[in-house]
Amino acid sequence: MRYAVSMLAFGRGAIRQVDVPRQVEAEVRGDVQNLLNAIYQYGQNDIQPVVGIPSVSCGDLIYLEDGYYLVASFGFRKITLEQARALQTAQDIQTSKALRGFYDMFWRDLVAQIDKAEAK
Repeated sequence: MRYAVSMLAFGRGAIRQVDVPRQVEAEVRGDVQNLLNAIYQYGQNDIQPVVGIPSVSCGDLIYLEDGYYLVASFGFRKITLEQARALQTAQDIQTSKALRGFYDMFWRDLVAQIDKAEAK
């Protein structure tokens, strides 16, 4: 099956399509974390090269039927639609060097909000 990943970390928000083999999908069926790991693995250019688009990295956003998952420094964080939109907005802001400081502050604040929500 094909999964969409928004390349927010290094791909300027481009959408990368990641194909996960059916056999792998069958092995991870019902286990979201293992599916996310498979998407991450098959999103690496040394496994599934895509010209002009970087490998899936920390800070990218994976779209699944049940929601949005941010690739974290360790594992994945499920986020809301509003948080996903905020990340895309932040990516749009990042493209303007004049607003780079605002982007960095916005990113830190958003991650802090996600951490706070997870702690509840």
